[in-house]
Amino acid sequence: MMAIDRKLLRDLWRTRAQVASIALVLAGGVLAVVSIRGTASSLVLARDEYYAAAHFADVFATLTRAPDEIQARLEVLPGVAQVQTRVVKDVRLEIPGFDRPGTGRLIAMPAPPEGPQRLDRVRAVRGRMIDPAVDDEVLINGRFAEVNHLRPGDTLSAVINERRTRLRIVGIGAAPDFLYEEAGGGPAVDERAFGILWASHALVTEATGMRGAFNDVAIELSPGAREAAVISGVDSILARYGGRGAIARRDQISHRVVENELSQLLVMGWAFPVFFIGVAAFLTGTVLSRLIATEREQIAILKAFGYTNGAVARHYLAYATLAFLFGIAIGIGIGEWMGRAITSLYSDILRIPGLRFRIDWPAMALALGVLSVAALLGAARSVLGAARLPPAEALRPPTPARYRMLLLDRLGIGGALPASARMVLRGLERRPSRALLSAAGIAAALAMMVGTLSLYDASSRMIEVMFRIGHRETLGVTLVSPVPVGMASRFRALPGVTAVELTRMVPVRIHHAGRSRTLGLTGLGRGASIYRLVDARGRARDVPPDGVTISASLARTLEARVGDTVQLELLEQLKTRPVVVAATIDEMTSPNAYMEIGALGRLIGEGAQANAVYLRLAGRETPELLAGLREMSRVGSVASRAAMLETYDRMMARSFRINTTVIVIFATVIAVGVVYNGARIALSERGRELASLRVLGFTTREVGRLLLGEQGIVALLALPIGWLLGWLFGGYLVHAFESEHYQVPFVSRTGTYVFASFVVMAASAAAGALMYRRAARLDLVAVLKTRE
Repeated sequence: MMAIDRKLLRDLWRTRAQVASIALVLAGGVLAVVSIRGTASSLVLARDEYYAAAHFADVFATLTRAPDEIQARLEVLPGVAQVQTRVVKDVRLEIPGFDRPGTGRLIAMPAPPEGPQRLDRVRAVRGRMIDPAVDDEVLINGRFAEVNHLRPGDTLSAVINERRTRLRIVGIGAAPDFLYEEAGGGPAVDERAFGILWASHALVTEATGMRGAFNDVAIELSPGAREAAVISGVDSILARYGGRGAIARRDQISHRVVENELSQLLVMGWAFPVFFIGVAAFLTGTVLSRLIATEREQIAILKAFGYTNGAVARHYLAYATLAFLFGIAIGIGIGEWMGRAITSLYSDILRIPGLRFRIDWPAMALALGVLSVAALLGAARSVLGAARLPPAEALRPPTPARYRMLLLDRLGIGGALPASARMVLRGLERRPSRALLSAAGIAAALAMMVGTLSLYDASSRMIEVMFRIGHRETLGVTLVSPVPVGMASRFRALPGVTAVELTRMVPVRIHHAGRSRTLGLTGLGRGASIYRLVDARGRARDVPPDGVTISASLARTLEARVGDTVQLELLEQLKTRPVVVAATIDEMTSPNAYMEIGALGRLIGEGAQANAVYLRLAGRETPELLAGLREMSRVGSVASRAAMLETYDRMMARSFRINTTVIVIFATVIAVGVVYNGARIALSERGRELASLRVLGFTTREVGRLLLGEQGIVALLALPIGWLLGWLFGGYLVHAFESEHYQVPFVSRTGTYVFASFVVMAASAAAGALMYRRAARLDLVAVLKTRE
């Protein structure tokens, strides 16, 4: 081993704490890429593999009823590779151990003459597939099975067309069109009250009266097919059969949720490393510059013994490189563990078979390249300075700083301050760039915490506005068929009910300026107090007596303004009606449209009818109330808002706990790294000065205050900078997460800033305490000894 290599090892050991701080900051950037980008790529890979294996369709359509012969017409459309038709119907379920009626989405498996499943193939992940020859077997989805503790061999009762049918569970199923399981089309339901049931074609068609017909279509496109042309052709064929508008895969609700989650992960996967890149470059540069400044004589000796400028430069670059490699090893190890935890969280939300964590090596290579370039650029200036330093000049002490009157003295306030305070302020003023860079590093940690935690504030605000201000019911009841609004009296007569509101939702396609969107048109009562129409700020709005109210994002999509006339295509009746846009509302979810329930009844020619009921109770639901609801033949399912919010809060709490832990670790690493290195460098530069003060009679505490005073002021200076950067970062994340379907509010809560500031200041204080101990153990004789 060459002498210069032994010197490198000694330098690394002597400055091991500083090397570790650089390595940990670099590890933070690597960890973020490994865990977040790895989770995203694992989701993409598992999704694509599953979509291909299950033949996930490209186009979807629902309708009222069409004869099986229509399938042949769909198959000959240009661009269509194959077509799968089926019967889908929501039915009432009686779930063992669950006291409220639930909803089951009953889906018919292909009939034997059609052969095996062609599209959106269902498979049994536990148990077995159903026997087509047996008419009481079903598969159920995984989440429904887990929350209700159901397993193969258990039974369910379903009320289908007012007839109770006993169903036997033979397996737990999965399908690509139900990776995300949501009822939709009415009051939100909690996870215990909604299940997917795959049953034989004979069972479903017989029970629903759909023999020889279908009401759901999945289509696979040929390579190079024009998606828009196929959708137009499908709509033209199914229009007379109550077609509700074909949609592309991107608009299918399960796929859309998966895509939203992926886009959020990708944003976070690149946003976090940016902070670490900047801080790593700063720390590497400052540590190397100080190391080189203290080794001027050694550099001169190395060159005197024949080492070239290139050899000296490589020596100090190797110092930075080894710290970098150490950080990579830590980042990959912890990042893989954290990635598995995050992937496990997503596997509970998105039931993708075969989902397991994998490191995204291409993204990892790119991130490592960027991080290494940043670290080496941070070291470049110091390394080049060391390589170019002539031996004769290196043997001389550094040129003392030029004396000048500082601002403190020019203002004439220096004399009013204690001596220790003047020393601290003068030290900061002599090196303002270093102080600002250190403050920026601490501010980066604070900004990362504030910006990321703002997302949870935004999510909590969305739930508060939508389900605590907008929806204030105790129970939401879906009806299997519309009833006159006069039925409200029957619900009001139930035990414990204090208020009742009825709503109606009908599927429509809204047209304007050559653009259209398919959505549910909701009819609300005037002066509603349970299901209230609220904007993004939580302000309640009333629906106008006439005309339609549409969400602001939908208005922008359709280029429609208040006073414009839009065409409402009633998909269940094959009619189109002109309606004036009476108002727009800036909502958090879109696209939505609302009308007064009586006006909606007149529009569709059926009078004021409802297919959903919202109940407010004096207390909790009672067995007598639930028994009364079960006796009503029109009642489909009953959902508890409290149970739904409890489920959401539980999932949010788990996600918040994992991600907050990660962010706190990230911020702590950055803050400790910046403060510790700043104090360590200050101790190296001012060691002789501090030792002299000790000899002159200053106590250890007074000397420690001088050393850490600068770092304390820098940390306080970082707070407003970090708050501003965090506010901007949070705004960027919220904007990046927005889509046509979700408008995420930007929420800036004081508690988030207080918590983030506390974490960063605590980390700074911990780093300062370490340096205080080091200063207290200063060897006065060794520091004051004159170098020969």
